[in-house]
Amino acid sequence: VWFVLYENAVASCEIQPILFLRQHGAPLDCKGEFGETLLHVAVKTGCLEILRYLITAGLDVTGTDHDWKTPLLWAIENQQHACAAELMNWGARTDTCDR
Repeated sequence: VWFVLYENAVASCEIQPILFLRQHGAPLDCKGEFGETLLHVAVKTGCLEILRYLITAGLDVTGTDHDWKTPLLWAIENQQHACAAELMNWGARTDTCDR
């Protein structure tokens, strides 16, 4: 449930709903049906502001989905170059691959 609520906010690049959910105890480290994190969603939509917020809030830039894809791989696949650069600035590994 938490992931879907966060996913909608992240996908629309809206910070206020994310802050509201956090104020009411919703954990940021929830995952989607396929193991994707909110960082994966942020890079897919290219929302750099939300990506930075999630990283500074403590989400793991090296976390993987069920296919072992990191947010960096999602950023590259979706041609979100600014998000890819941001993830690398925060320590995303470039030596990983998916299944």
